[in-house]
Formats: sequence, C-alpha cells, structure tokens
Amino acid sequence: MKNIITALKKLTNNDLNEWAGHTIVGRAKGYIKQVESLCYSSDGRLVAYVHGSERYLTYVNIDKKGALTSYCSCPYWDTCKHAVALVLAAAEQVKLKHKIPLLTEDDELYDELFNNEDEFSDEDYAPTPREDGSKRSKREATIETLLTAKTKAELVAFLLDVLPRHPKLIDELKNAEQVKTATPEKLIIKLQRDIKKITSQEAWYDHWNYRGELPDYTPILKQMQALLRAGHTDALLALGDELLERGREQIEHSNDDGETADAIAECMAVVVQALPQSSLTRPEQLFWFITREVTDDYQLMPIYEESLNAIDYHAKDWKTLASLIAQKLAESNNTLKRYTRKGWVDWLTTAYQCAGMEQEIIPLLELEAERCNLHTQFVQELLAAGERDKAHKCCIRFYQSTIQELPGIARDLQQQLRAMAQADKRYDLVAAYSAQDFFAQTSTEHYQALQKATTKAGCWPAIRLAVLDYLETGKRPDTDAKRKNKSWPLPKPEVEPPESKSPFVQFPDLDKLIRIAILEKRLDDVASLFERFKKTEYYHGGTPERVAEALASSRPQIALDIWQKIAEQHIARAKPAAYVDAARYLRLMHKVYKTTKRLPEWNALILRLRTTHKAKRRLLEVLDGLKDKKLI
Repeated sequence: MKNIITALKKLTNNDLNEWAGHTIVGRAKGYIKQVESLCYSSDGRLVAYVHGSERYLTYVNIDKKGALTSYCSCPYWDTCKHAVALVLAAAEQVKLKHKIPLLTEDDELYDELFNNEDEFSDEDYAPTPREDGSKRSKREATIETLLTAKTKAELVAFLLDVLPRHPKLIDELKNAEQVKTATPEKLIIKLQRDIKKITSQEAWYDHWNYRGELPDYTPILKQMQALLRAGHTDALLALGDELLERGREQIEHSNDDGETADAIAECMAVVVQALPQSSLTRPEQLFWFITREVTDDYQLMPIYEESLNAIDYHAKDWKTLASLIAQKLAESNNTLKRYTRKGWVDWLTTAYQCAGMEQEIIPLLELEAERCNLHTQFVQELLAAGERDKAHKCCIRFYQSTIQELPGIARDLQQQLRAMAQADKRYDLVAAYSAQDFFAQTSTEHYQALQKATTKAGCWPAIRLAVLDYLETGKRPDTDAKRKNKSWPLPKPEVEPPESKSPFVQFPDLDKLIRIAILEKRLDDVASLFERFKKTEYYHGGTPERVAEALASSRPQIALDIWQKIAEQHIARAKPAAYVDAARYLRLMHKVYKTTKRLPEWNALILRLRTTHKAKRRLLEVLDGLKDKKLI
C-alpha cells in the first residue's frame, strides 16, 4: 500500500491527461462518486467497481516510474473514464487520509478479479488433451466438470429451464437427434435439401448496429460430420461440390464481414477430410483438391498443409498428378484466366518437386513465365540451378517488358540484379541501384540506405553533396552529362525506369532537406532551412512539428513559436475537440518554459488566452486542466 500511496502522490493532472486524454479525464470527474468497494490487491493494483450504465470491474496499476495501465469490463477499448475515476477516487481517499483497505479472499471483488480472471486471458482457450486424444480448452473442461457433477434428473430440469429461452439450442437438439437416427440415404437427401435451403438465404450483417441475418451452417456441418463418420465419403465429395457452387453465388451477393465464407469453409474442411477415404485414387484425390483450390476466390477450400500434407502421398502419386496437370494446361491453351493458370503452374512445379522431377521445372517456367507473371520465380530457379548468366539476361529482358504494366515485378527483378551485384562484390553497382531508389522516392529511409551502400563503395562524401544539391535544384546528378564530367562516381545501372517527374514534388525540396538535416543532427541547418520553409506555401503538415521537436532543447524559442502557432490555429476552430488538440501543444510549451526557467512568460501566455477567449467556456476548462497540479 505504501508504494501505491507514493505513486499517487507523484501523479499530476498532466499525467492523467497524457494517459487518458483531456476529454476522458473531464468525464471521469463525474464518476468519482460512482466508485464502489475501492481497495488494493496484494499484487499492487487499485481495484473497484465503478457504476456506469452497468457495474464494471475496474483495476489500475501504477508502476515505479508512474506509468498507468488499466483494465475495465466496460465496452470501451481504450483507457476509459471508469479507470480514471478509480484513480481520482483513490487520490481523494489519500488526500483525506482515509485508509484504502486490502482486498481479501472474502470480498466479492476478490472472487471476480482472481477466480474469474482467466475469463480475460488467452489461457482460457489453451487446448488440453481429452482422454480420446483430441483437444479441449480450459473453458470446455470447466463446463464438462459442471455438467458431469449433475445427476440425469438435474440435467433434464436444467435444460427444461434453459432451452425455452434459446430456440436455436432446441433446433440443434432436434437436428442432432435426426442425424443420430436417420439412415445414410435419408441423411444425404436431407443434406441436399438443407444445402439448397441455406444457400438461398440472404447473408448480411451491420456490425455498427448489431443487426443482420447470417445463415446458420451448423446443421450442415453436423450432418457432414455424421456422413464422414458413417464412411459415405463419395457422397460427401459430391455434396461438397454442390455447396461450393451454391455457396459462391451466395457469397457474391452477401454483405457481411466474411462470416458466411468462414462457415462454408468450415464445412468444406470436413469434405476434404473425406478425400483419403474415398474411392478416388491417390493422384485423383490430389487432382480433385487442386481443381477446386485454384478457382477458389473466397478461400473456401482449406489450406493443403493443414488438410492433406500429413498424408503419405508417394513419388509415383505426384508423378501421375504431374501428368494430369500438364494435360489440363495443354488442353486449356489460353482459355484459363491468368491467375488460375498460375495456380495450376504452381501446383505442377510442386508435383515435379515431390516426384523427383526437378529437371522439368525450368522448361515449364520458361514456357509460362511471361504468360503467368512468374518472371521472378523463373529467375530464382535459374540461379538455383547454377545458370547465372541466363538468369542475369532474363532479369534485364523481363525488367524492360514489365516496368510499364507490372512495376511490382520489375522492382523484384531490380532487387535480384542488385543481389547478384552484391554477390559479385560490385559495391559501386549496388550503390547505383540504391541511388536509383532514392531518386524514385526521396525519403530519409532511402537516404540512409544510399549512405550505407556508398560508404561500402567508398564514395559517400561525393554522393552526399550531389544528393543534397539535387534536393536544392531538382537536377539529377546521375545523367549522362554528369557522368562525362565525372562528378557522379557511380556506374550506370543495368536497368533504369523511365524518368518521370511528380507534380507534387517542388524544388528546392525543403521538407526533405530539413528531415535529412535533423537525421544528421545539423541543427544550425535545420533552423536556417526552416526560415526558408516558413516563406513557402507549404507551411503545414508535420514539418514544423518535426522542427520543434528537434530544436526544443537547443533553440527553444523556435519550438515555442511553432507550438504556439499550431495551438492558436486549433483554438481558432472554436470547437471543444480543437481545444483539446491545442492543449497538447500548450503542454509541450509548458515543459520548455519550465526547463528554461521562464514560467512567468508561460503564465502571461495563459492569461492572454483566457482574456482573449473569455467567452469560450469549454476552452477555459481546458486551460484550467493545464495547471500542473499534483492530485494530492
């Protein structure tokens, strides 16, 4: 308790505002009297019930450095008013010298906090083994313990009491009985009928208003599981095809967040479990799966590794599968969509690998690379096979053919060329590609990458001056004319994108020059560049804030001027939310005034704001909250 009191005594209004925000802190003050059963736990947390629209379990932890963390059972996902109210109520008790009691095992709070704490932890769902080898969560184990402790008569009485309030449970009970007693033939007919019925329903849900109609696929799932147990696997595969076809159409017209697709996918996972037990040969099983997987736009089919990878398909099975896929590709010619054909090619590559036919992969990819956008994969296979010269030539050729329409692939190919240059210890060429990246997108990240590459190539000082000159003038230093003058020490890259100028980039690019000056801690340059920046039409965005943060210690007046201007811009919006935004910058100013021992100027600023905006009651409340008073 002594540590909690010490931490509370160190807390200030600003600490609370930085933790929860001015708005939440303001609301919390109205809930101080709603804090009930305030106490502290043996592990150092402040705990209480806080009454809102309901009674919420709330606790707050204050570490040795004064950092606050909280939990509340209310629906609000971030630091809430109930947690702040708990801290304020505890501070009030300390201020009045009232003792905050220790939470004991006899308290209702103790039971809810500790005995039910698993309810809020991932451990509750951690699987534990059942006697039959399957897995169950801690929650399932708890439910099983509660149910097995009851007699049959007690269970019947309990269900008779509960079921009338849960119609869906009654439907599940009836369906389970039908599945248990029906013959397989009747079950198949019923399942066909149920699939048509459920896939004809609308699927929509409004998550903002918690309204909607989502089809319940539980009966389909239960019946499919029953068919699987009964060994009617061929029938289950046929039913799976019907569900896929009708389910896709339902999903196309659905308006939900994927719940319908997830429910169908769960059913299809049962269907795929039937494959190894079906009358299909092993290669046919794989072909059945792949045929549906490559056209699966909604991820309704399970992942191969999670469903069939554990089955011991032999090399001869994969060899037969490879011939089936090759025949499919030969027959299709250009009738398949590009991404579907790519899926077949990917599977044929896998089949060749599993069949020990790796020599067939490069001829396949050479034929399909440009048709299926497998340029990068083909180059990587060539490198793996030791065909480096061919890989290098393909990179250059593919780059030229993809740079306009497929820039992402072209980028991958450029990276591959860079990797080859790195492997050859052509550090000047590696640096040339880094420069290419920088000119394509001038950023501090690319600047740092360029510095690293050119330092290794031994030419960073010259490159740095050329790059900074480019940001001032807009003239690229890596042109042919510049190379003839030998002012650009890097070679010409093997591939180059078409030069284009963004209409949004103006030179001098003072924003980038300022960012780089901050990065290199050239604070004098930051200040002089910012003086130029202020005279442009681009005085907005994050640049002034970055400058203020960088110069707050060495040139505090520049930071103060920036923050004051931003704060007054927010105040001019004349909205309560804008006053809260302004307060953030005013707090930054207060820290600087306090550090530089200029608090009289701070007080004069606040007085001026209060006088000028005396009619803005909400602003005055925000300004009151800026006082760095301790809670106690």
